[in-house]
Amino acid sequence: MSSNDPKFENWHEATEEEISDLESSVLSNLDVIQNIVINKEKSQEKDTNFTVPMPAFPILSLILPILNKFYNVEFYDDSKCARCKTCEKVCLSGKINIINEKPVWQKDVGCFNCHACLNYCPEQAVQIKSTRFLKSYTEEHGRYSHPYATSEDIAGQK
Repeated sequence: MSSNDPKFENWHEATEEEISDLESSVLSNLDVIQNIVINKEKSQEKDTNFTVPMPAFPILSLILPILNKFYNVEFYDDSKCARCKTCEKVCLSGKINIINEKPVWQKDVGCFNCHACLNYCPEQAVQIKSTRFLKSYTEEHGRYSHPYATSEDIAGQK
């Protein structure tokens, strides 16, 4: 998701104030959500908080191959890696294997780009770099994982 993707220039680790504002907003809507669930109503709220507007599908199918070439990235671990295997445990696509006590991102397995490996690494050792520009997107950025979802919760979704 672009709002949680360090490749976008305006990305930043959520501040305590931003998290507090979001939690307040959610809490103020709980009664409405509860009524929708109890009454088994259909509800689809328009998302007005997206970061980058996406073009219509036909245009998107033309643009994505170009963007993928431009933003071709690869994940890697740096020297902070403690060999805890959390990245492999939370990788929902099964792309990460531990080989010789090191994470290896398999080239023949698709990535869901969920960034769980990046955001749940306890040492912030998982990094992303551009293969085109040889630039790291993450070495100087913090990480954000949902405050109420643990790595065990993510791994349990497999």
